[in-house]
Amino acid sequence: MRKYKCIIAGLMIFVIITGNAQTFKTFYGENKKKISEGILKDGKEEGLWKFWNKDGKLIREVEYHKGIPQGRVTYFYENGKKLNEGYVENGKKTGNYKEWFQDGTLKKEGKYENGEKNGVWKSYYINGKLKSEKKYINGKEYLQLYISAKGDTLVKNGNGKFLSKYPDGTIKAEGKYTNGQKDSLWVTYYSNGNIKSKGKYKNGIKTGNWVSYYKTGNIKSDLNYENGLNRIYYENGIISLSGNLKNGKKDGIWISKYKNGKIKKEGKYINGKKEGLHKTYFKNGNIKAEINFKEDKKNGSAKWFRKNGHPDIFGNFKNDTQEGIWTYWQTNKINGDSVTIKGNEGPYKNGKMNGIWTYWYPDGSVWKKGLFKNDKKEGEWIVYYENGQIYYKGLFKNGKEQGYWKSYYEDGKKKMSGFFKDAALDSIWTSWYPGGNKEYEIHYKNGLKHGDAFYFNSSGIKTLRETYTNGTLNGKYEVYYRDGSIKTEGYYLNGTKNGKWKEFTPAGLKLREENYIRDKRNGKSKQWYENGKLKKEAEYKNGMLNGTLSQYDKNGKLTFKAKYQNNNIIKIIKQRE
Repeated sequence: MRKYKCIIAGLMIFVIITGNAQTFKTFYGENKKKISEGILKDGKEEGLWKFWNKDGKLIREVEYHKGIPQGRVTYFYENGKKLNEGYVENGKKTGNYKEWFQDGTLKKEGKYENGEKNGVWKSYYINGKLKSEKKYINGKEYLQLYISAKGDTLVKNGNGKFLSKYPDGTIKAEGKYTNGQKDSLWVTYYSNGNIKSKGKYKNGIKTGNWVSYYKTGNIKSDLNYENGLNRIYYENGIISLSGNLKNGKKDGIWISKYKNGKIKKEGKYINGKKEGLHKTYFKNGNIKAEINFKEDKKNGSAKWFRKNGHPDIFGNFKNDTQEGIWTYWQTNKINGDSVTIKGNEGPYKNGKMNGIWTYWYPDGSVWKKGLFKNDKKEGEWIVYYENGQIYYKGLFKNGKEQGYWKSYYEDGKKKMSGFFKDAALDSIWTSWYPGGNKEYEIHYKNGLKHGDAFYFNSSGIKTLRETYTNGTLNGKYEVYYRDGSIKTEGYYLNGTKNGKWKEFTPAGLKLREENYIRDKRNGKSKQWYENGKLKKEAEYKNGMLNGTLSQYDKNGKLTFKAKYQNNNIIKIIKQRE
């Protein structure tokens, strides 16, 4: 059901019928044909859902509970007849299962228990006659009865000679069953009559030498399941994999190859476990990895390479855990040539980064350097520019920035400084312009602006003052002209303008004076011309004009006066002549 919901919204139409807190929903595809329908309850499928293919044919019915298949699941052929039907409980197959031929004739039937086949399973020929009976015990299959298409009983009570054929009568498989298990020599064939596989079973398990072939007749594999040489081949005759088994376990050198005959992997095994140096290669023949093993665990030197032969990662293992110095290489283009140099390097202990680690720029100069303790940064870390000057430096504690930090411009002049507390900005942070003048000075607490924040222009003149409480504007707010004179002043309360706000000319004359409550103008509001004459006087309540509004020209003459209520004029007292 989930995949149907992912259809692009613009290409999907659905119909909803609602009732009793449930929604019956029908989805249509881009061709306007129905693709699914059923009940949604709290946004999840509930009860029986039906699904159709793009041609409008019913292909599946599923019973759901809380969006999960629970109950009957049925698949259909395009002719409308059932393909198979079973039941699901808690995500596992359970109960009776049936499968049919396309004409509706029963093909297979049995039971599932906790997701596994259990008990007797029967299969039938298309004419309805019994073909086989298999019994499943603890997940293991036992053939009890097998009847040929001609009606001959070949296996009875788990014993007998098995023979199956293709529709044209060509033998498909032949062998022996003993106590329900494959036994002795078995041969399978392709439809063209060529042998597909040949070997022996013992109690249903392959044993001894087994040989398989491609349909062309070329050898595919020559396997010895207990002891001896094992080989798998590509169809072109090149050996894909070769090595020996001893008591059913890999022993000695095992080699796998690409289809072009070049080695893909090679290494030694003892008693089924990797031992010594194991190598893998790229298809072009270049080495891909060299890793040392001891009793199937990585121990000692380990190296990885890029396809061009350049190094990628060099390191060491101890019992499958990274240990000692590890080097990670980087490949860069310099003057059009591919050059590989160290990218970063440092020690591991017990699989974790421990000790001094160094990182490099593509040109080989040091990028950053510092200490790790159990995979976490600790102590002083320094980051550099490519010219060798310090970019920034500071302390870490348990992987978090802590204490005093400084950063610098590329010419060595100070750029920024401040304090961290558990990776959060704390106390005063100061920044400087490249020329040396202060850019800002901000107080922080727990990573949030807290207290005064001052900003300056490149000449060192203050341009803005803000006051914060836990990251929210709260208190004095001032904006300054380039010469340092006050332009705007006011107050914030919990992030909103509150109280008296004023604006001034560069000469210090008032331009505006207003009162705010929670970002809305309240009370008297005045505006002045730059010559000091009153320009406008008004009364506000909750951000709207309520009361008298008076407007004046630059000479102080009244030009308009009216009474307002909630931004609406209720009386004009004076109007321009």
